Amino acid sequence: MTVGSNSIIVVPKTLFFAIFILGTPLFSVAQIFNKQAPLVDLKEIKEITVFYPGSRIEVVGKGMGQVHHDSASTISAQVNADLIMERLHLFEKAHFYPLEEISHMELYSLDLMELAEKASKNAPYVELRVTPTIFSMLSKTDTPYSMLIYHDGFVRKKGNMTGEMFKSIGIGVATLGNYAPIPVSNSSNIFIFIIDKELGHAVFAKKYEGDEIHPLKKKKVAKQYKFLFKDFY
Repeated sequence: MTVGSNSIIVVPKTLFFAIFILGTPLFSVAQIFNKQAPLVDLKEIKEITVFYPGSRIEVVGKGMGQVHHDSASTISAQVNADLIMERLHLFEKAHFYPLEEISHMELYSLDLMELAEKASKNAPYVELRVTPTIFSMLSKTDTPYSMLIYHDGFVRKKGNMTGEMFKSIGIGVATLGNYAPIPVSNSSNIFIFIIDKELGHAVFAKKYEGDEIHPLKKKKVAKQYKFLFKDFY
């Protein structure tokens, strides 16, 4: 579930031409998902199991559209794991569920993607239920709560962005600058879920969705984590 590579934005004529004279899109989108109050006091969670993150990163190349990329997804998952490990101290007692304990990473990521899709539709927490496969993993833990992390996004190959820019210019000129699809070079979307093992569903969920954030660069993704984890400070 990756955000589309173009966002249709109404652009004033003068700003439209300024964007392409400079050659750099001036728009970045950050969307926050968490309109529901947590079903648990987050600061009262003393012990938790944090699972290795799932990830699905796509690569956009010339004439190929968005294609899931295993290597990019693996790198993304490790970047997220590193950032999570740096934040385990926020909990009084945190356990990390490692990659080695996940029997099928691809299916695990797909299960998390399903959960993220429901969350994006603002489903209530009671409907954010984990799949039987993930529930069996939760059952192996000794903690009442677990944290699940899912990361998706895309990166563009060199050369693809130029073609998209020219397409946007063409549309902008044809509409006299009234409409222009602003091409996005990278996208990084991170979801975190706190799951109550006994209930089998989320009691807290949050998302940071950002355009122009490279999903494979740790320093860029770290800024998203700063927001996502501020509830636990």
